[in-house]
Amino acid sequence: MKVTKINAVPHPRPPAPDPLRDALQVLGGAGTVEVRIETDEGIAGRGDVYFGRIAGGPETLAALVERELAPVALGTDPTMVRATHEAMLRETEYHGSFGLPLPL
Repeated sequence: MKVTKINAVPHPRPPAPDPLRDALQVLGGAGTVEVRIETDEGIAGRGDVYFGRIAGGPETLAALVERELAPVALGTDPTMVRATHEAMLRETEYHGSFGLPLPL
């Protein structure tokens, strides 16, 4: 069995009317990203991930999943979670493997 398709769909929400603030920024954005995975045997799965309160977060995360992480996971055996996770960690090592790049 192999992963044949991965889609990331951003679901932004309107900014909060009273957003969180700190001394440097207003954290008014919100939303989630839905990730859908399909295999060559017709098995499909989905999950949702939330990314903070920065405007554009869901769109940025969806782009990262589709353009950087999905190419690593396509063609892999979906039962080999640890191996795929380690490959994605290596792929994102240059810019950081935690925070925004970690969700898949």
